[in-house]
Amino acid sequence: MTKHLIPHSEMPVPEVGTEIYYTGDRANIPGDGYIGQVKETKWGINITVQLNDGRRFIVSPASFHPSPGRRFWTRAEWDTQREAQIQAFINS
Repeated sequence: MTKHLIPHSEMPVPEVGTEIYYTGDRANIPGDGYIGQVKETKWGINITVQLNDGRRFIVSPASFHPSPGRRFWTRAEWDTQREAQIQAFINS
């Protein structure tokens, strides 16, 4: 199996103000929000995700990269993926 790795420094970074959907996990409920800050540090890029209910996450660009178990999506990507899943279900 070939893995296609993207160097952390080359991962796309959502812009400040981009709408976000957080899928949640067993301990955290899903939520909507936005990118509040993108900050370059000596350890790489930190992205502050501010959810509308007040929760805040500081994550790396890798958190938005398509992968199994992905929790952070741009709202546009989430809506597109969700619609595709609904259509696949309807057509099955």
